Amino acid sequence: MSTYVMSDIHGNYRAYKAMLEKINFNREDMLYILGDILDRGPNPIRIILDLMERFNVEVIAGNHCVMACECLAFLTKEITSESIAEIDEEMIQKLLSWQQNGGISTTDEFHKCSREMQREIVDFISDFELYDEIEVNGQKFVLVHAGLGNFMPNKELWKYELNDLIWERPDYEKELEESMKTIEEGDILTGTVISVDEKEVILDLKYYAEGVIPAENYSREPGFSLKDEVHEGDEVSATVVRKDDGQGNILLSRVEAVDVLAWDKLKELKESGEVLDVVVKGITNAGVIAYVEGVRGFIPASKLALNYVEDTEEYLNKPIQVQVLDVDKESKKLILSAKEILRAKAEEERKNKVSNLEIGLVTEGTVESLQPYGAFVNLGNGLSGLVHISQICEKRIKKPSEVLAVGDTVKVKVTAIKDGKLSLSIKEATDMMAKEIEEEVYEVPDAGEQATTSLGSLFANIKLD
Repeated sequence: MSTYVMSDIHGNYRAYKAMLEKINFNREDMLYILGDILDRGPNPIRIILDLMERFNVEVIAGNHCVMACECLAFLTKEITSESIAEIDEEMIQKLLSWQQNGGISTTDEFHKCSREMQREIVDFISDFELYDEIEVNGQKFVLVHAGLGNFMPNKELWKYELNDLIWERPDYEKELEESMKTIEEGDILTGTVISVDEKEVILDLKYYAEGVIPAENYSREPGFSLKDEVHEGDEVSATVVRKDDGQGNILLSRVEAVDVLAWDKLKELKESGEVLDVVVKGITNAGVIAYVEGVRGFIPASKLALNYVEDTEEYLNKPIQVQVLDVDKESKKLILSAKEILRAKAEEERKNKVSNLEIGLVTEGTVESLQPYGAFVNLGNGLSGLVHISQICEKRIKKPSEVLAVGDTVKVKVTAIKDGKLSLSIKEATDMMAKEIEEEVYEVPDAGEQATTSLGSLFANIKLD
């Protein structure tokens, strides 16, 4: 497996494909594109359509991606006298600015796509990440388009503004300024864990003194263990309690910092959809309890699994992956969910299974539902596909229920695989089976002819009176 990075393709589809061919890019490799796929070049949308078919490419948003996304979303709207009247001056300026900066080629190609495809393109661009952190051969890299403007060594990535990530170039002189600042009681500092035991956590604050967080000042989470939960290299934010603990260290409290920072962080986690690893610490009648950023969160029973969980006891003290579903700082309410993650994993598994199928495969399945436009057939192993009404039988029918019923076992042929979806045909599978039968029947007379000839030869030399 190889990892590749490219950037600023700007609609040059031929160069993009040539580069993939040059590096012999395959399914085992990973490609990161650091923004600005669109605009200027002749085929920006063609590049987007190609990327939409690839599972092993991640795109980081660039400034042209951000400009295009908002403008393309506007262009998908139906144009009426009312919608024209509602166009504000700011939107007009954005459209003009985008067009002047190379958006014309993107617009021209975009208009050639169907309305449905246009919406899919906008959704795809909207999902571009603003940054990513990867590790290759033991080295860690931060991937952004612009290079982290207003860079600070202790600043967490999620705290950077959009402008810092896609427009502004870094100013490394600020690192020096950061190290020279004075520290006051009540300040919130971020440092790297350099030592941890059962009694305390020691932080490197990039300052003349180290920071110390006593165990009782680290977390309110029941049963929390410093040695199990905190590790060297972790980034931790804490409030300055005293500038000198009597031993030359800065006394800190993470508990106090959590009260200030946690809810802002939780809001960011909700917006990003980041997957979080938590441990269930409590059980209620309607769900379970887990902590995120030191805040008590509730996971409803309906959000623990793909189906409603009746017995939540089995989850106690077990790890689980969740996303932030709802955050309300005022009411101190934090709602978490595992369901969306499980659904995404199930869909990914299904797509992987689909990718292993070949067009032309004939197999057996069970009709699981009937729709006006066709029938969905369950192939087992979590796979199903659509048999369009035109592919059910040779004769023309008005609705699938004329010849099929839910629960029927049918032979189907895989005719197409696109975007993880299967197109099936009963008609083609039936035709193939009929052809095989014809071929088998055709062989029988050959054998029969040989038998007849052989029998005739027995009488060939017999003279009959």
